[in-house]
Amino acid sequence: MTFGERLKYIRKSKGLTIKSLSKLAGCGLSCVWSIETNQNKNPGILSIKKLSDSLNVSIDYLVFGIESECYKDIYKINKFKGLSKTQKNDVVEMMSNIITFKLKINGWIEE
Repeated sequence: MTFGERLKYIRKSKGLTIKSLSKLAGCGLSCVWSIETNQNKNPGILSIKKLSDSLNVSIDYLVFGIESECYKDIYKINKFKGLSKTQKNDVVEMMSNIITFKLKINGWIEE
């Protein structure tokens, strides 16, 4: 799959038109269209960054079709930052309980 084909696939999977993506990303309509139709095989990094951010995917995935674990973690952290203090505490407590449970079932800590 080419970069343009992947861009089109992701855009459509998110229910966006070329016009709506170009508006969301702050790129020209012709920019998105030319990438999707493989007319522009070397778009600028700024356009790629705007498109990946707008589609909520990593640049690695958008350009190469591979998802880096680092990006997944950053995405999760950014979602965590948007939670209220109470929600953050609930998540931390749940994670702590899961870790404790795993340690117990593996015999690394006593009950």
